[in-house]
Amino acid sequence: MSIISFLEQQMEVINDRIASARNDLATQPESAAEDGEASVAVELRSKADANLRFLIKQKQSFEQALKKVASGDYGFCDDCGEEIEAKRLQMMPMAACCVSCQTERELKSRHFAA
Repeated sequence: MSIISFLEQQMEVINDRIASARNDLATQPESAAEDGEASVAVELRSKADANLRFLIKQKQSFEQALKKVASGDYGFCDDCGEEIEAKRLQMMPMAACCVSCQTERELKSRHFAA
């Protein structure tokens, strides 16, 4: 299977999951009559919303990977320009960075989040 076919197939799966997550979010009650039920409803709605945001972010990553394939930039790190290891791309085909640069990004994001 080509990388384009694989990425497109994954996009279909993600689109189905997004549709399901939107449906789940739409069917979550806004509030409940009793206080105990209200807190459960808020938590369930929050989890459904977080799941939807995660899936949308994942979809964007796959879209970016498809654009990179089309432009001939697929498999090269966005930060340093070096080739991303084949093992990494096999495990995470939408990876935008090599392991070293991704680690650096994560360390910076933790530093600024603190």
